[in-house]
Amino acid sequence: KILDASFSVGDSWSMEVPCRIGGDPMRMTVTIQSDSETVSVPAGDFSNCLKTKLVTSEEPEDCEESRCGAREFIYAPGVGLVRSSLVRRDGSIGVAQLTSYTICDGKEDYFPLALGNKWTYEWADKNGVFPTTDVYEVIEAKNDQYNISHYYHALKPGTVVKIDQGK
Repeated sequence: KILDASFSVGDSWSMEVPCRIGGDPMRMTVTIQSDSETVSVPAGDFSNCLKTKLVTSEEPEDCEESRCGAREFIYAPGVGLVRSSLVRRDGSIGVAQLTSYTICDGKEDYFPLALGNKWTYEWADKNGVFPTTDVYEVIEAKNDQYNISHYYHALKPGTVVKIDQGK
């Protein structure tokens, strides 16, 4: 399990994550902020969601990652990640919203993993400009190990999608 009911609001943990480009690892801290969020995204309305915040607090000088900054994740029980927002250190903002999903196993985990589970997200900046679509699908499950396929495509520049900045 990636996230489960054993976590409580206020719980926090840190980890070191290697930079994809090389160099020293980034230090990240995750904090559980809420377990009662309500969120509306194109895929539907979700309640009793878990809200986490991930902060890169010790970014190495040689790290050129675009993922450095603060991220907020909202997970719906039995569905998984429904909304993600990122404020990068340079001030740029990105938002991803769940647009469709298929859950083949009815578990109530915050990140349910089962063969055939699939999630599709739309990404955009705060103005909805230059969105991309990300698709994740569990394609193999063996002995509590999962292989997840990921692909994405971008819409042509200047395309605008509506991003709901509310809960």
